Amino acid sequence: MSRNRARGMQPPNDDQVLMRISAIWPVACSLSLATGCYFGPINAIDSNTSPEIYSSNVKFGEPLLIEKDATRVVVYASDDDEATLFAVWDLSADGFIHDAQTSYDPTFWTQVELDRDDDLDGQVLTVMVSDGRTQDVESWLLEVVR
Repeated sequence: MSRNRARGMQPPNDDQVLMRISAIWPVACSLSLATGCYFGPINAIDSNTSPEIYSSNVKFGEPLLIEKDATRVVVYASDDDEATLFAVWDLSADGFIHDAQTSYDPTFWTQVELDRDDDLDGQVLTVMVSDGRTQDVESWLLEVVR
């Protein structure tokens, strides 16, 4: 019979064993002169990079003037991870634009065509390009020229 049981004591549970090991590990590692001893918590590194909208036929940060019967807005995006990208276009008052066109060959681009409509004046056109985890967003204030 073990000494612990003879005195009425229970053997240590898993949590107690882990606590003892974690208390001893820094000393044992340091005494062994091993390189690469690590004493902090282990955190997974997220290597995902965000997609980037890098070009457009409309200047970023400037109002979009709608002067013709229809105005086309095109954006180009890339992702260093080479993840599959998708785009969502939105008008601030009218909601999602469902008839946007997207192409993946050879680079990712997406476009919408806006008809000249007085209801668009003052709305914000937004495009979000995402890889499913992170995204890049651009927006333009719409001004309908009468």
